[in-house]
This record gives sequence, C-alpha cells and structure tokens, in this order.
Amino acid sequence: MMMKCVRQLSEILASEEASTINTSSTCKASLEEWNAELEKVLFADPDEAKVTAGDKENSEEIEVSADEAKAEIDDVTRKLRDAFVLALAKSLGTESTEKTVCDHLALISTSTEKDDNTSADISIVIVDVTSWAWLECVVRTSSVFLRWYLQRFLQKYPLVYPMSSAPFQSLSMLTMILFLIEHNANNIEEDHDDNSHGQRFARHASLLLFYATFSPRSPNDEDMQKTHQRLVDDLRFIPRALSLLTYPTQTSAPLTLSLIRNVHNLLASFEGTIKVVQQTGFPYDSNTAQAPWNPKPDENTNGLITYPSIFRDVLIWALNAPHLPPFPGSTQDKRPELVVEILGIIFAMGGTEVSRALRYPCPNAALSQLVVTSLKSLSSDDDKRVYQVKLSTITILTDASPSFGTFLVEQGALPALLEIAQRQMDTVIDNIQVNDKAVSALVPSLAVLYKFSAGNPTFRDATKELVFPPAQEEEFWKLAKEQLLLNNQHQDAATDDNNDNNNNNNKQVPAKNNNMQPLDAPRGTLRWKLIHLMTWTESHIKRYASELLWALCEENPKEFVLRTGMGNAIGFLGAKGMVQIPNNN
Repeated sequence: MMMKCVRQLSEILASEEASTINTSSTCKASLEEWNAELEKVLFADPDEAKVTAGDKENSEEIEVSADEAKAEIDDVTRKLRDAFVLALAKSLGTESTEKTVCDHLALISTSTEKDDNTSADISIVIVDVTSWAWLECVVRTSSVFLRWYLQRFLQKYPLVYPMSSAPFQSLSMLTMILFLIEHNANNIEEDHDDNSHGQRFARHASLLLFYATFSPRSPNDEDMQKTHQRLVDDLRFIPRALSLLTYPTQTSAPLTLSLIRNVHNLLASFEGTIKVVQQTGFPYDSNTAQAPWNPKPDENTNGLITYPSIFRDVLIWALNAPHLPPFPGSTQDKRPELVVEILGIIFAMGGTEVSRALRYPCPNAALSQLVVTSLKSLSSDDDKRVYQVKLSTITILTDASPSFGTFLVEQGALPALLEIAQRQMDTVIDNIQVNDKAVSALVPSLAVLYKFSAGNPTFRDATKELVFPPAQEEEFWKLAKEQLLLNNQHQDAATDDNNDNNNNNNKQVPAKNNNMQPLDAPRGTLRWKLIHLMTWTESHIKRYASELLWALCEENPKEFVLRTGMGNAIGFLGAKGMVQIPNNN
C-alpha cells in the first residue's frame, strides 16, 4: 500500500486525458476514486488502520529504498503542481505558467483591493468550467497526497530533505492557493446536497496550504521557515485569514477548522507570527461581519475584530448555537475538532493572555463560562472527541490564574475536574503506563489541581473535602491521635532510656511505629490513587501528585505523613530538606 498508491496516482496524472484536462473521460473519476480510497486509510481509527494497513502491506508492498521512494514521491508532487497550474490557467483563460497566472491574479486583486487592507472579495469569471472542476479535484488530491506523505510515509522512512511538499512552497504557488481559498470562500454556490460547493473547494485549498507548509522539524526546518515568512510577511496570511473568519456569510465548520489550523501551524513554527496575530484587527462593521458566529468586537481593543474575539465567538457558536444539533453533533461534525484547535491556539499564544482572561473576578466572562461548560456540562462517556475537548480545556487552565479556582468552585465544576483527573489516573495505574502518552494525559490535570490548591485557599479547601471526604475524617483523626500518642510514648521512652545511666534492661519501651503506611486510604479511592502516584517512576507524575497532597495538607509535615505514610512521604520531605535521609556512608 505504501508505494502502490503513489504509482497509481502517477499513472493517472501521466495519462493523456489528465495532461489535456479531458475530464469527459474516466480520468477525473479515477482520481476521485483514488482520493476516496486513500482517505479511508487516513481517516480510519488508528488501531484499525494499523491492522488494515498491515494486511495490505504484507500482500501488496512494493519494496524500494528510501531514496527511490522519495524520488517517486517528488515526481508525483511535481506532476500535481503542474496539473494545478495548467488547470487554473485554463480556468482563467491565461497562459499556463506560474508567473503568468500570478500576474493575472495580481491584476484582479489590485482592482478589487479593499481600503482597510484586508483581503479582497476576489471575484473572477471562470472561462472554462471543465478546467475549474478538474482543478478542484487536483487540489483535493494534492492535499490528500501530502497528508499521506506526512502521516504515513515519513513514519516509515527517514526524513530526507528537501521535503516532497517543496513544489507547492514557492511564492507563486502560495499566491495561487490563497486565491482559491478567498475566491471560493466568498463566492457561494449552493450544491444539491446542501453543502456549499465554494466552501468545499475553499476547504480543499486550505488543507493543501496546511499540508504544504507543515514540517515535522519546525521550527528547526530552515527551508520551511522561509516558506512561513512568505506567508506571514509577503502574503499577509494572518489578516487575510482573520478576514475569512469574519466576513463570509456561510463559512462552514470544516473550512473554519482548516483556516485556524493554518494559523496554529504558523504560531507554533514561525517566531514572528504571534506578534502579527496580536496586532491584527479590523474595525467592526455589523453590515459586513456576517460569519455564522455573529462576530462581535473585542472589548479590550477599542472595538476591533481580533483573533481573541473571533476565537471567543466561534467557541460560543460551536458549543451553544441553537440552530445546530447539540454538541458534539454527528461523527462527521467538525465542531469538536474546531474547539480543540482554538483551545490549542489560546495555549500557544502564551500564558499571559490566558492568565489575564481566566482569573477571579472574571474579566472574560464568555471564555470563563466556556471552560465551565466544557468541564461540567459535556458528557464524554461515549465520545472520544468530547473527552479531548475536556483535556484541551485543562491544558489552558495550566496558564490560568490560581484565583480562577474560586470561579470553578462557585460554578460546581471542581468535581468534574477531579473526575477527569481520576479517569486519567485509572488509565496510568491500571495499565502501568510510564510512556510519554501517559505523562501528557495526566500531568496537566495534576498540575492544575496543585497550582490552584497551592495558590487559592477556597479551591484547596473544596478539593480537600473531595479527596478526603468529611464522612471519613472523624475516623482518620481518631487514628491520627492514636498514632501521635504512640510516637510520643516511644520518643519519651527513648529519651528516658538514653538518660538512664543504670541501663535498666527490665524497662519496657513501646514498640516503634513510624506510620510507614497511610492511616486511611482504602484501595481504589481518589486519595489512595494520589498517594500511589507519589512513588511513581515518572518524575513529573510523582512530583505533582506529591505537591498536590502537600498543598491539601497546608504544608503541614505531620499531617502529610499521617495521610500519606512515611514510606511514601520521606523522599518528598527529604527533597524539601525537612528530614535527613541517611546516605550509604
């Protein structure tokens, strides 16, 4: 399957029908069938995909070296690029070179450019509708092929530079891709299946832009850095994307998701992007800001439409829009992925923005309520997508102010936060996972609980009641008093014995009991799980579990030892310099 799909695509693109755009033949149908088959592999459940792909590769694999495979992929990518340029040129009625097509687009853009320097509503006359239909098919094929290259090919073969996506990274190619996004997003033609043809075409072009400009080595890929600089500086992608998220009246969730992923890619990979994002904004005009999420200005930026305001409005729309099916919708609904992507961007933009927005009292009421809704109101029992939304919400809470914990307590969201953490603990403890996946899932939850407990007494007290239920506290403190009495008796007896110069061997000294185990932590309870993680092999899990329990004990070493046991506590207390741990000498 690995190289068979490459050679199948190469044959389709090399056919006479493809080179002459004779789409009345079976060529376009062959390309659409190829897309559908490869998308099944790419969109399949990861575990199922491994089995399916493994069965096919064992029977159909074409064994080639990495260099040979890379050469074939490069050749197909160039064919896709050439088919793209030829189809666009014929659609516009111009010569089929990158420069000629770009000059033609530049002339159109100049004549329609807006005064406010945002992207223009580019409108052109398609002189060859057959070529235009073929172009959409080629654009879709290019995005699917580059996605396969990134997600499947690079997993099997070592990364060889330059990347095979390079033919789509020139300034002229990026210009043409952006033109297709803007033209199709702004020109709506309703299709028979109630899905806008223009929106679908724009999404294919946006996905192509993403896969053509994504590198696993970013931000350390020098060639891709140049590509990103073209997008950000030369083509002004950041304000143009914000325009597309603000003005078109029927922007779909799939197109929005692809646009925001492009912004996220640049934020994560190109250093200058975050400054541009922070400085980008348009004056609000209710007559033109007609996107489905009803964009409203940012109250903190003199009434401008900004990325933070758009993210806020899209999140509200995705989670609560009354005219849409209840979140998360069907398995084909892209809103859960959209929410996760936006939360990821909010986190990528840095802790200062989140800390400013998520504090108590809440200056950003919309985002604060969305956090509560995500944690408390969304059921993730049967939907992995909703669970991922919850995990992404917890990730941005790692940058929230500890004072925000008061809002979570007041809104009744704390039990939901602990429930997520406990679910992750179960996965780690039951499977004895010590890999990166376990760390990435559990550490943020523990970090948030510790940070809020250490810095917010209201949150700490509420969390302590859930970890150490009041109904069991009377029994715990009864055991604690007995333990402390034994400790004092032993200490007194030991002191007397040391001072007894007559060395009276008949004197009885109470048996030493150092409280090596927790006094009250029945197996399976939340407190047992946290205590169990204090000695976990992964350092981050061990640290945050210990720090959380330390904060819940109000940094009282005596209570800490009584609740967790000296055997579990001694390493942590030793690291804090509160007990002297003997060395081997």
